[in-house]
Order: sequence, then C-alpha cells, then structure tokens
Amino acid sequence: MKTCLRILLLAFCAFILAPAQAGDAKLKIEYAGVVYDTVDLINFPDTIVISDAAAKGSFGVMEVKVISKFSPFANIPEYASACASGVLVGMEFARSIATFKDYSQLFVLFDDGYLCIYPGSPGETYYEGYVKGHIIGGTGRFENAEGSVESDFDGFDLLGPFVSDGPLFPAFGSWSGVLTGTIQRAR
Repeated sequence: MKTCLRILLLAFCAFILAPAQAGDAKLKIEYAGVVYDTVDLINFPDTIVISDAAAKGSFGVMEVKVISKFSPFANIPEYASACASGVLVGMEFARSIATFKDYSQLFVLFDDGYLCIYPGSPGETYYEGYVKGHIIGGTGRFENAEGSVESDFDGFDLLGPFVSDGPLFPAFGSWSGVLTGTIQRAR
C-alpha cells in the first residue's frame, strides 16, 4: 500500500514539476487583490493602474501583477454597451505576469477591454470590467506558451477620482475576477 502511495505521489509531482507538454489546455484562474493608480499630472487625466493579486487556478497557486491604462479617450469596444448607467472608459493597454510557486512565469498582453465605474462613497464606489488578450510566452513550464484569454473583473475603490468626499489621487481599491482561456504550452 505504501509503495502504491509513493508511486502515485511521485507521478503527481513529476506531472506538476515537469516541463510543459505540447497541446491545448483549458485555463482558469481566480484572483483577488489590490489596485493602486498613479497619475500623470502633465497628461491628466491619464492614470497608470498597478494591480497585485493572489491567484489559484489550472496550473497552481500564483501571484499576479498587472500594469494597465484605462482612459475616456481610448477606443470603447462595442460590447461595452452593458455599461448603461456608469462612467465608461476604454483600455489603452494592459500587461500581466503570473509567477507560480516553482518560479515559472506566464506572460499575457491584453488587447481590448473596458471599465464601467459607478461613483459613490469610499468602499461603495464600484467598478466592473472586461479584458481579452493573448499569451506571449513565459519562463519554466510556460516557455514558448501561446493562447487566448479573457477576464471579467470587479472591485471597490476606497480612494480616487470617483469616490465622493476624498482626494482625487491617489486611487486605491480592491479587485477580483476570473480569467479563462486556452493555452498551448511549450513543446
């Protein structure tokens, strides 16, 4: 019995730690974390959003870092019509790196997306959004990975330009969501 358990444990570890195998795989990652904005006073109201999240999903536990820029001057996708009563802004760019416990990394460029913001008081200022993009590789298990992804997300601001009775900047809040897609891992 112990031998069978050892063999199963070794096989499982070999699968998890082995270099990625060829083929398409479904990708699902759930995440939650913190968002903080920086402001470009020269090009106001442009802001760069930096987001950190703890995440878990198809390939294990990870940390996710994102840098993005949303602007009222960006192209607004036609599917953003769901934002009927909020302030609608388009995504100019977003880049993401997921770092796994084995230090493998997965790189994603987001091509399209939007935010819908519902102003209010601290902790009640709500936003929701959607982004889609593509995987451009990574390191370790994800070297040469490719694929497509999309994510719905939402959160609450505690400070920022849409929070009543607070400073215009800095902006600070929460975010969470689910990223799904397909990944073709390295050969």
